[in-house]
Amino acid sequence: MQDAPTEDISDNRVAAPRSLGLLGLLVSLFALALGMGAWLGIFSGLIFAAALLFDGMASVNALIEDFDRLDPRRLDSDFGAQRALFAGGVLIYLSALASLVTIARLMGKGQAAGMLGWTGAWPAITRTGWLLIACALIYHVVAGATLRFFFPEFALWLIPPRDATALILSFVMIVILAPLAEELLFRGWIFGSLRARFSAGVTILATAVLFAVVHMDPTGLYPVAVLVPGFVLSVIRERTGSVKPAVLAHAIYNGVGWLLLLFATALFVR
Repeated sequence: MQDAPTEDISDNRVAAPRSLGLLGLLVSLFALALGMGAWLGIFSGLIFAAALLFDGMASVNALIEDFDRLDPRRLDSDFGAQRALFAGGVLIYLSALASLVTIARLMGKGQAAGMLGWTGAWPAITRTGWLLIACALIYHVVAGATLRFFFPEFALWLIPPRDATALILSFVMIVILAPLAEELLFRGWIFGSLRARFSAGVTILATAVLFAVVHMDPTGLYPVAVLVPGFVLSVIRERTGSVKPAVLAHAIYNGVGWLLLLFATALFVR
């Protein structure tokens, strides 16, 4: 007689990840950082070249001034600083994505998608999975609001966008590019490499802690707000065998945060 099936976060499992080895993982992360810097230079050069071509030096100088006066303490009142902040975020995440894909293709030898965890069809998340996502989302919102209340300097980039350009750039950065880049790196590249050598528990804990640490802010408290969501995203990655559901869940987290920024804009900004 067969055992009764147990509920899983997903019914679609994929092949085990390929191991890079610890040394290979460190080398690959260094290569990713170098690649990110190179792509950042390419994208920045293209933007300035386009600005120079279509609007002359005045447009280039305006772009430079926006970035020169980027002061987190003035984000609430300086529209140019807001646009510079979100434009810079878009460039950084685009560069990270381009670097991830480039290095994966170079090192993967035809298995780039597998190294990034982007394999198989989209797994169907079950009720247990959605419950975990919902609980982590509630925790993240409550923890973030609490930290913001007691520590006003917490996460200074969490400001309501004041004009259409900042609004669009913030959506692209927060809801689209950040979930893709961060999940392909943490739940894709890093998780897959560690999971091929260590147990599920060690890998889930290690990637969740690392994910929290890289979200360090001036107060040192933001990692507390992202630790639980990072843990849940790692569990989803383990149970489904794919990074795709983690990208979706991460986009939901960030999308709710972005909508809260819009609500704050409508409620408090005159």
